[in-house]
Formats: sequence, C-alpha cells, structure tokens
Amino acid sequence: MSRLINVDECPDPVREYIKLYLKTRVGDGDGGSITHSSFERYRDDMRWFGKWCLKENIDPLEMSEKDIMKLGLDAKDQFHGQTIINRLESIKRFHETFDESNPWEDIDVKSRFGLSEKSEESRHIEDTDSHYACTIDDIREMEKNVPAPRIRNQLILRTLWQTGLRSSEIISIKLDDINRNEREIKIRKTVTKNKKERIVAYQPSLDGLLNNWIDGGYRDRFRDSDSPYLLISYQSDQLTKHTIGYVVNQSAVEAGLQEETYKNAKGQMKKKITPHSIRHGFSNYLINETEIGIYELSKLLGHQSVEITEEIYVQHDERAGVNSLKKYGMD
Repeated sequence: MSRLINVDECPDPVREYIKLYLKTRVGDGDGGSITHSSFERYRDDMRWFGKWCLKENIDPLEMSEKDIMKLGLDAKDQFHGQTIINRLESIKRFHETFDESNPWEDIDVKSRFGLSEKSEESRHIEDTDSHYACTIDDIREMEKNVPAPRIRNQLILRTLWQTGLRSSEIISIKLDDINRNEREIKIRKTVTKNKKERIVAYQPSLDGLLNNWIDGGYRDRFRDSDSPYLLISYQSDQLTKHTIGYVVNQSAVEAGLQEETYKNAKGQMKKKITPHSIRHGFSNYLINETEIGIYELSKLLGHQSVEITEEIYVQHDERAGVNSLKKYGMD
C-alpha cells in the first residue's frame, strides 16, 4: 500500500470525515481548531486508512477489535516510531467522532502494538482516565448525587457498576432481555463489539431500582413508555451514549469526584470519571478481589480475545505459577 488514494476514492464515512469535519476545523490552532499542516497530516492518515479499508474489504464503521488488531499490525509493518502513533491516533479519533460503538474503547494502543514513543495525548491517556478505575465508594457517592430523573439515573449507575457494560450496550437493553427471576441480562450480538451474544448477571441490590422503574410507575411517566427499551427519556424511546455520559459526569461533579485530566486533539477536556472508568472498576474488582478467572472475565466484558483482557487487567508477575509448580510439578 504505497500510494495514498485520493480523498474522493475513500469509503464514504472516511471521505465525509475529511471533508465535513476535519476541513471545517482548519484555523490558527486555537479554540479547538487545527492548523493547515495538522489538517494535511490528519487527511493523509485517513487516506491511508481509507485505502486499508478498501484493500481489506472492511466497512470503517463496522470494525471489530480483531480488525483493529490487524490495522495496528499493518501500520507497524509499514511505518516506524511516531508515524505509527500518529496514524493510529488519527483513526481512533475518527471512530470516537463518527462511530457509536467505538472499537478502540478497550484497546491501549501503546501496549498492544509495542510502541516505544508517545504523543502528549497518549501519555496523558496512559497516566489518567483510561486507567482510572472507579471504586464502590465512588459509585455510592455518585448514586446520592445523580441528576433527575433520580430512579432511572441511579439504575444506570448501578447497572454499569454491577455488569461492566459499555454505554452502547446498556442503552440497547430491551425489557425482554432481562430475566428478573435469574437476575440476568442478555446482551444481543447485534450490539456487542465482538458480534457474540453474552449473558451478564446483576445483584439483588438492583432489584429495588428495577422494580420501581419498571413496575412502580416511574417509567410509565415518560412519553415513550411503550418502547421496548429499558432506558427511555421524555424525548426518545431509547437513550443515547451521550445521555449515559452526561449522567455519569454530572453525578461525579456533584459528588465532588470529577477532575479534568487533559485536552485532546479536538480541544475537548477529558474527564477522570467516565462510563468506561466504571467498567474498569468493575473489572479491577473482579480480577483483584475475587477468584474469577481471566477467561470468565473476558467473556463477561465481551472482549474479542482473552489476550485483550489480560493486557489491560493483568500485571506481569515473574513468580506467577511458581508455587503451583513446586506443589504439583512432575518428578
């Protein structure tokens, strides 16, 4: 893949991103705008990505974690050092802007692809919010400080905490997906990143909120109460990822827990506590405080592979397995 293709040859979402988003942000670099030289670099990164998608016959808005792995390895084969970082971060920003499911959500670019150099943004991400894991104390304080409607938004926080679901998954829960007798929720393959159906469980402490929301009349007060979805608003029969992010952020702000960590390339301030940091807290608790296995955790999180889970949540231990080998090793 030597020659970059023209912008007009790129797949539709990539072409629209270049023309309708990147190009309109060209300015002097202040106020979230980008300089012309930055635009040219981002444009060329996306032209490379567009050509890669055509070559691999992949829809840029239907990428799985497995596709991201292949993309990163191909970038490593063709480029070196900072160029690899620039290319992958540009593509990651594209998905953050245009793709509701964001296949990069669980991927640490540097550790996954063995990059030795860091941009300022990747250094901040590594040191701050991508690795912050909410605690049970955080969640309890946030539950006390949710914005209205309180029952629905407390239900959102506690469900995120007890299940580790992504924002895109919790908003897609339908009433028929919930088995209240078994306290289980089916996550349909049409909404998971790895395109595989899975089951998650919740705790008895969620029963009261669920019962009040569904049976106690709270949900019926909303205009679209006939919606098949669990979570609705006055304006819509299904919540958006933006609403989930708003609920988490406002709860953290009112609880005095929220912090701004860094400004990304789009001029947006990134936050310490996000829906994803609740997911990190869920995972860290299970892997560090329970006897759950890495395979089980990987399946609960809906990761494409166990390697992704291990990379994010398991630290290297040079003595791992030594005691078991001494006890069970063959003569």
